[in-house]
Amino acid sequence: ETMVEAVDILAFAQRVIEDRNVSLLLRYFYQWETNADKRTPAELFEQVMVDSKALGLGVSGFDEVMLDVLMFVHMPLMQSTLEVLMAHYSTRRILLDNASNVQLVASYETERKFTQIDQTLQQLEQNAEMHELW
Repeated sequence: ETMVEAVDILAFAQRVIEDRNVSLLLRYFYQWETNADKRTPAELFEQVMVDSKALGLGVSGFDEVMLDVLMFVHMPLMQSTLEVLMAHYSTRRILLDNASNVQLVASYETERKFTQIDQTLQQLEQNAEMHELW
């Protein structure tokens, strides 16, 4: 169980890294949009890929340790390890998917509506959970 938790922490770290990569991409695109950066969007994407190597799970011996963990006959551990390895080696695809799913809130009115919808959804979730308890 301790090893599963350790691998789950690595999975969480990988998700934080993915969020950071999207933030970098958005910052670069903002600079491009404001003409502060003259590179093409493709070059900006490639720059994020280069920058993403500064913070990552790819330390010396990472692959060997993860492959060793895969040899354990414990399905939750194997599954978590495979998910971390897949995410680690799919950085480009994950960044592209995450970038295509980004939704920017451009006005105060849109932000207010989004907040209102989010609050309504949270209330509905609470009501559903309370109903399940009864």
